[in-house]
Order: sequence, then structure tokens, then C-alpha cells
Amino acid sequence: MQVFGADDRFMAVQGGTLSRGRMFTPSEMRGGTNVVVLETAMASTLLGSLDPVGREVKIRGKGKRVAGTWDPPEKSFPPPA
Repeated sequence: MQVFGADDRFMAVQGGTLSRGRMFTPSEMRGGTNVVVLETAMASTLLGSLDPVGREVKIRGKGKRVAGTWDPPEKSFPPPA
């Protein structure tokens, strides 16, 4: 699993669409709230057919609340590892 940090401008830079839920709020970014936007395929791997929005997932041993899921564009450069 690849994990990287991002902010609310991620989709403007990387592209893609929000498939469920929402992106981070300014308040969550300022406060360092434990929220995550998962790639849709990863959400399916972690949670199967369950709706991921609002559920908690463990990433590197820490609980994160799923705010939304993201579908990458067909043609993109992957974020750095």
C-alpha cells in the first residue's frame, strides 16, 4: 500500500474525481485531524462492499476516519513514493 500526504488541492494538481464523500476541510488540515481520502480501489480492498465514508481504517497502525474516496484520472503520473 502506498501512503502519501496531500491537501485540499490534490485533485486540482493530480486530477481525478471524488467518487464518494468529500475532501479534507480547511479545519481538518489546520488541526491535523485523522481523516483520509482513499483511492476507490484501496477502499474496496480494505472494506469490501461496505460504504467506506465515515468508517475507520488503520494506516501504519493509526486509526483514520474515511472522508471520501477518489478515482484517479486515466492518464496521470503517480505521486512520489
